[in-house]
Amino acid sequence: MVSNQFDTITWSFDRESGIGKIQLSRGDSLNALSSTLKSDIVEGFDEFRRIDEKSDGIKVRVVIVESAGEKAFCVGSDIHELDERSSGDFDIQDVYAAPEIFNGPVIAKIDGYALGGGLELALACDFRIASNRSTIGLPEVDIGLIPGGGGTQRLAEIVGSSLTKRLTMTGEHVSADTAQEWGILDDVVEAENLDEAVDQFSNQIAEKPPTAIRALKDVINMYRETGLEEGRRYERRVINELHHTEDAAEGRTAFIEDREPNWQGK
Repeated sequence: MVSNQFDTITWSFDRESGIGKIQLSRGDSLNALSSTLKSDIVEGFDEFRRIDEKSDGIKVRVVIVESAGEKAFCVGSDIHELDERSSGDFDIQDVYAAPEIFNGPVIAKIDGYALGGGLELALACDFRIASNRSTIGLPEVDIGLIPGGGGTQRLAEIVGSSLTKRLTMTGEHVSADTAQEWGILDDVVEAENLDEAVDQFSNQIAEKPPTAIRALKDVINMYRETGLEEGRRYERRVINELHHTEDAAEGRTAFIEDREPNWQGK
């Protein structure tokens, strides 16, 4: 296990499983997104990227974004810093882009409140698994603002424009069960089973060939940027490249030899 010291997050990486974790650790403020916390999250993802760059093959299989404590995953921007910002000083996209542009799959592990920027951070992850005591919402309208981290766009893609307008215009908080029914959360489990559920899911993905997993994230996300036709062309280009990877060769050989494959991430 490798760990790095940050001011507002606990960062760790298990070299054996290839699973990394970024734990938001501002429990005294319900993990509100201060400027330091935002920069630490971005740097945390950059650190995982550097591990791969320095390694022979893909080493980071999955990243889990979680929180310290049981009250909140993250309640959004630190309200105490909002008054300190001047007009036009809302360049907050980096922290919300970090999970999305990271090449590997990212899981948001939600326990408690995921509100405002906290929900936007979770929406930027590839998967969202929550405890049944969790609550989500985008209440920025109550302080005269709107979500500013891409939340309106990502949420509309998941639930459609009508529900997105409802959540953002009313600012209402929604239970985890309702959020799962609407498709915002991928899975909801009893609080005492959350660790086990996330560990099981992350290990399931980590055991797959990382070259193929990253290619899947890439091509699926490409559709959102280009549309169906260009997305299909890009998919064909990527699968042609995958055919020449060592992982693809190992997968074919292992299948023929009726054994478990040994993925190298290259």
